[in-house]
Amino acid sequence: MSSTDVSGTQAPLPVQTMNAAEARACVESINSSINNARAMLLDLYERQGWKALGYESWRACVVVEFEQSKTHLYRQLQAAEIERTVSPMGEIGQIPERQLRPLAALPPAERPKAWALARESSGGKPTAKDVQAAVNTVRSTSQAISAPAPAPLVFEEDDSPAASEPKSETHPTPVQAPAQADRLAVHYSSETAEHYTPRIIIDAALACLDIIDLDPCSNSLTTPNVPAGEHFTIAEDGLSRPWRGRVYLNPPYGREIGQWVEKLCSEHERGHISEAIALVPARPDTAWFRRFRDYTCCFVSGRLTFIGNEDPAPFPSAVFYLGWNISPFYRAFHGIGDIWNRVDMGD
Repeated sequence: MSSTDVSGTQAPLPVQTMNAAEARACVESINSSINNARAMLLDLYERQGWKALGYESWRACVVVEFEQSKTHLYRQLQAAEIERTVSPMGEIGQIPERQLRPLAALPPAERPKAWALARESSGGKPTAKDVQAAVNTVRSTSQAISAPAPAPLVFEEDDSPAASEPKSETHPTPVQAPAQADRLAVHYSSETAEHYTPRIIIDAALACLDIIDLDPCSNSLTTPNVPAGEHFTIAEDGLSRPWRGRVYLNPPYGREIGQWVEKLCSEHERGHISEAIALVPARPDTAWFRRFRDYTCCFVSGRLTFIGNEDPAPFPSAVFYLGWNISPFYRAFHGIGDIWNRVDMGD
């Protein structure tokens, strides 16, 4: 607003400072608008409104249609999914996103328990700190009951032959002692998937993603090695099923690995997977490994000892991140190995 002085100049009216009641009403109105937008965002995602607008993927729609950062939109989408599971009637838009965020560290089935605990401990008005404390309590209880004992990460000097190293007359493959060869045979076999993720990689993946929605290559539905909201074992045939949310992939290391890598990348590029982490052998000479070339990579230092094996793997490992928010990946994995991105200088 403005007023006119004797010279005809438009002078701005003084701005009146808000009182406490006005400020509180303003904050609540802003929060209400944001929360309502969260519900609409989930509706646009789940009912594939992006496809109706002519986009090939959810990601493509987000890039073009929204001015907010992609990280912010994905957080709001995640908050909507979480709020629906903890609200008594499945309402969306009633709980601030900052209070819902800590719940992402839990499988969907455990989130209502943590939310109820947070409400009880806070007298019905939990803060983000109250929710985080409840999440920590639920996680520690669940891990004490069902989590497998963590296996130590063992690093050795890089002196083992790679599984794919060719034999030749001038560079013969070193002969291993029979006992050692028997122990390492599982790593070379394409008939086994016994490469269960070491705990240090699982912890880093959780630190990056907050929560894992799906493990499509799980060892078990009842005692899974990787904590996730949903698990597919060999019996469920994860390759034939849709993948959603945040995915952790440690695929079989045999000839079929390329199918799993293609599935992961394709589902992410279509917008079905918001974020993903994949632990694979570091084999940059293969076509399936190059499929990851546009994604951020952590080349693991040394050799991992996979759960179920006594010795470190005879091959190096790499961890790829598929998603928009690279900073959490860097913070979670930079102590495990060097982080790399491909540089494209154009023409």
